[in-house]
Amino acid sequence: MIVTMQKVLIFGTKESRDTVLKKLQEAGVLHIEPVEEIQFPCLKPEECLNEVDQALEILSPYCPTTKSIKVNVKEIPSSVIEIDKKLKELQEKKNIQQQKLSELEDWGDISSDLIQSLQKEEVQIRFWKCYPNEIPLFKAQCIPWQKVTGSIAYLVTVSYRETVEAPPGAQEIILSKGTIEWKKEIARTEEEIAEMKDLLEKYTGCFGALREYSRKLKDQIVLEFARLSILEKEKFFGLKGWVPKEDIPSIQEKLQDIPVALELAPTEENDEPPTLIRNPKWVQSILDLVKIYAIPGYKEWDPSIFVYFAFAIFFAMIIGDGGYGLTMFGVALYFRKRMNQSEDGQRLFRLLVTLSVSTMLWGLISCTWFAIDMNKISPEGSFAFLKKLKNFQICDASNNDFMMLLAIYIGVVHICIAHIVQIIRQWGSTVVLANMGWILAMWGAMFHMHLTHPAGKYLFWIGMGMVFLFSSTSKNVLKHIAEGLLGLTGVSQTFADVISYLRLFALGMAGTVMGSIFNQLGSDIQSLIPGIPGYILMLMLVFFGHTLNLVMSIMSGVIHGLRLNFLEFYRYCFEGTGHEYHPMALNKR
Repeated sequence: MIVTMQKVLIFGTKESRDTVLKKLQEAGVLHIEPVEEIQFPCLKPEECLNEVDQALEILSPYCPTTKSIKVNVKEIPSSVIEIDKKLKELQEKKNIQQQKLSELEDWGDISSDLIQSLQKEEVQIRFWKCYPNEIPLFKAQCIPWQKVTGSIAYLVTVSYRETVEAPPGAQEIILSKGTIEWKKEIARTEEEIAEMKDLLEKYTGCFGALREYSRKLKDQIVLEFARLSILEKEKFFGLKGWVPKEDIPSIQEKLQDIPVALELAPTEENDEPPTLIRNPKWVQSILDLVKIYAIPGYKEWDPSIFVYFAFAIFFAMIIGDGGYGLTMFGVALYFRKRMNQSEDGQRLFRLLVTLSVSTMLWGLISCTWFAIDMNKISPEGSFAFLKKLKNFQICDASNNDFMMLLAIYIGVVHICIAHIVQIIRQWGSTVVLANMGWILAMWGAMFHMHLTHPAGKYLFWIGMGMVFLFSSTSKNVLKHIAEGLLGLTGVSQTFADVISYLRLFALGMAGTVMGSIFNQLGSDIQSLIPGIPGYILMLMLVFFGHTLNLVMSIMSGVIHGLRLNFLEFYRYCFEGTGHEYHPMALNKR
């Protein structure tokens, strides 16, 4: 639910400004709203923080050491960044050197110093690449070494006080350095790289100091932005902010010994308080996904609980396999300790548990487990116990007609919930009758098309009549009629939105079919290759296939499960005009 906010006005003298801001930062509950429209400049602490974060990222791959370099913590980020820059340059240099070496390795070990000393004695040693059929075109007595690799020939010519005649297609390789020299240079570069890495490892001993410095910079940035947000006139300052009503005592307690005026002002019509959403822990786990699309406005409603349950149902139907839910649940439990180390990780763990449990429940009522056909399991075989899962089956996921109909009914119910939300929000206005009309029209259409009930078409036309009559609140007759006709055009949009829920059936069926195909391929391989090798190949193929299918199904479940909430559901009941509550608080990480 959206937490009720209280507008707070604080006035005081400039002498007490910094003290007030620090106390408010310690309280950590006040969202400061800029008094005037301003462009926030890039602050010096922000530049420093970027360097610190970059330095922490550079040091993170290295093993931490207990030894640290004795240096001012403010100088560490620039030093680490400079060392990392040199390290990258050396690694690039080494790559170039290795490339040069690889180009000469076909000629074996060559010393450019030896070649240069022979040239002083008028002995010319030259290196060539050509086609094998061009070798006879060189003078045989001047070719001490040759090598043919595929369609390329490598050879060396030696001559004394004369020029070697080479065929037109031969390519001479000019050596700036020999392989021996390149290897020595690579060894020197590797030594320099090792020195740079050793330096960076020594800086890992300053990890704690860097994190503390980062935390202080974040606190300083928050404080600087707060200073820019307040209004200052001569010797006085004033600020406006928002605080959750239950947290007002903490503000009053922090400022009780400071000579300032604190006023709890009423919310005005044009005010736009920040939005703070607090829900039970399990529902709160969906909040990160809700924020992907938009933040609900302060005067709107919190869709979290509806999105939470709807997303769990949609995700389960799209995954469509209880075995995959069981796998997800196992992965969540395996990484539980790591995820529980942070608040974000805890929310992610709770969401994963919700999605995996809902998927397992769907697998239970539809009897789909790793796409195994329960009807083909022998009552006397090793897996006969799996047939007991059929006792829990309520719906047949392999019945396409039933699943399509179920998806459409889910779409109608979901969109009707959106209209009910609007009825509650707009209660007292005649527009609620238009929303009631849409509900009647949708169910009338379903009764007429599915159940062929004669009352269905009457419900539909009564609903459409209500939409026409009550979509407008204008007292101008022509405008009222025009807006009523415009409301009726929503029939095509509503129809398209309901049909969109067929993706629950289509994606679920696709995943099940893919899983059964991999099962069949594994069975075929085991039949073709008897014995242990066949079983090993079968297990490898089935494991790879189901892993790939699970990954693709999860992607579909997240994308399309959210899409049905954000587009089809939100379209009828949600605006998302809010901005998030960001209190001025001390950084704890």
